[in-house]
Amino acid sequence: MRTLVLGGIRSGKSRWAEDAIAGALPAGQPVCYLAPGPTGTGDAAWADRVAEHRDRRPGHWSTVETDDIARQLRGSPHTPTLVDDLGAWLTGMLDRHDGWDGGPVPAAVRDTIESTLAAVGAFHSTLVLVSPEVGLTVVPAT
Repeated sequence: MRTLVLGGIRSGKSRWAEDAIAGALPAGQPVCYLAPGPTGTGDAAWADRVAEHRDRRPGHWSTVETDDIARQLRGSPHTPTLVDDLGAWLTGMLDRHDGWDGGPVPAAVRDTIESTLAAVGAFHSTLVLVSPEVGLTVVPAT
């Protein structure tokens, strides 16, 4: 099963995605919660949100904070996985590769997106992807 969860900022996407993947699996089955958002930025509000999300998840779920979604999916193709969220992942990539100048998308960004799409296509287990939907809410403070 592959599910794409879209919604506005702070609209309950993460909780809905958590419930969806938990409901699709036998009770107690491990889930990898893949968090590709900003890490090590010193943003206290972001750290608080990450902690809040982690605290409400079952203890048998693991959390992996990485920007390399493709590698994680390829490395654990049979582990049910929730990716939250693709918007933060793409923003971070554009930041790292100076992709905001209005020119062509940097090759590194294109290559990473293509690699990630291939990994999603080859993934063998339940996969839930979360992404903000542009235009549904205002830009959050964090």
